[in-house]
Amino acid sequence: MSPWLTVNSPNAGFKAASDINADEKVDGADLTMILGNWGDAPRVPFPPSDCPLNLVNP
Repeated sequence: MSPWLTVNSPNAGFKAASDINADEKVDGADLTMILGNWGDAPRVPFPPSDCPLNLVNP
């Protein structure tokens, strides 16, 4: 068996991350679902980091 897998399409057998409603198309319906759920996101407070770049590894 070859270690390489030839994929003819970037989404061959996989759902595209941007296909929100899983209809196998990325279109206005997906954008409508995103815009319909627009709003405040729940906050997840992270403790202060000692890293000079303020990076945390939750």
